[in-house]
Amino acid sequence: MQADKQQASLKEQLASVSPLLEELRVKKEERVKQFADIRTQIEKITSEMAEFNSQQHDDVINPVGIEEHDLSIRKLKEYQAQLHTLQKEKVFILSNFH
Repeated sequence: MQADKQQASLKEQLASVSPLLEELRVKKEERVKQFADIRTQIEKITSEMAEFNSQQHDDVINPVGIEEHDLSIRKLKEYQAQLHTLQKEKVFILSNFH
């Protein structure tokens, strides 16, 4: 009889935790997508700038390394700031070229 109570209790505990786990999985997937989007944008701009610079000055910009194991909001904001800086640099370079 006690085994049934413990088993029911564990099932109840699992049932109460499962929705939270699913919510956390969804949040993680969204965060991974955010990182992937920013990575794509950073790589594209870095590549464009490297191509432009190699044509103009034979300089090469090193691509950005993104740590895939760190999906924290702090790291995401760092990458967003880096992307914003690259976007500004690209506009500056292109506007001075023309």
